[in-house]
Amino acid sequence: TNSLVILALPAFVGRTADWKSWLAVMAGGIPGLAWLLFLNTTLYGSPLTTGYGSILPLLKTEYLVPNLRHFAIWLTILFTPLLTWPFLGSTLLGRSLRQKSLPLVLWAAPFLVFFSFYSFSSNDWWFTRFLLPAMPACVIGSALVLHEAAQRWLSDRAKRWAPWILTGIVAVSHLAIVNWKGADNIRQGHIVYQQTGAWIDEHTEEGDGILCMQFSGSLRYYTENRPILRFDFLDEPSWRAIVSTARSKQIGIYAVLYFLETESGEALGIRAPGDWREAARFPYATVFKLNLGLMD
Repeated sequence: TNSLVILALPAFVGRTADWKSWLAVMAGGIPGLAWLLFLNTTLYGSPLTTGYGSILPLLKTEYLVPNLRHFAIWLTILFTPLLTWPFLGSTLLGRSLRQKSLPLVLWAAPFLVFFSFYSFSSNDWWFTRFLLPAMPACVIGSALVLHEAAQRWLSDRAKRWAPWILTGIVAVSHLAIVNWKGADNIRQGHIVYQQTGAWIDEHTEEGDGILCMQFSGSLRYYTENRPILRFDFLDEPSWRAIVSTARSKQIGIYAVLYFLETESGEALGIRAPGDWREAARFPYATVFKLNLGLMD
């Protein structure tokens, strides 16, 4: 998605740039883009498909309003109103500021528009990370507006103190957020990947199938000889074939689901229906075991 910034290139390179400048810009991006498209095509069958599958089904207009509301709340909290809201007025305070702000708007807007339709954007506060490529433009634009406002309306004495006051406000607010959300203790939120891997290694047999998506990478790393069954790739015939094989060879089937996957019901209710029973519970994750004796 970082390729979205290409929409801002005309504003940065300039309308008066000669063809050599444009050629240099395009030549700089082509190798990386070509490699990414080749990699996706080779691994996943399409240049626009990633390890998560095609992104197109995840883009819907119904996500627009909740995502915009989520962005408005959490970008204000995480970056403070000083580094977000002034950017909205960057094209209103005079011609000179508009000219400076236009490239920044063209830089930030594509990311905001794209992820406003993305299904996962409003799941929690840390999903605002999708907008991180746009935030330098937002911060710079807000700084331009605050500088322009200070030049117009503040006294010389206030101008000297304003940067220190604003820096203090930003620093205190960020320290408060870190304490509130435990952002300095991220290990506790991610240790579940190691915990679930250790549980699977200890409580299942080699050859048992593990149904998952979010935990597929960590289970691949932390376990041995446990086939990974990505539920997002399953359809009814393939699921029935897996169950039939498990029965005939007396292989167990487990599911390791992130809490959002459990809540959605897609994995165990649609992709892989059956008599699933909870086997273990961890922060943010649950392990289920399939009772093969009651399968149709």
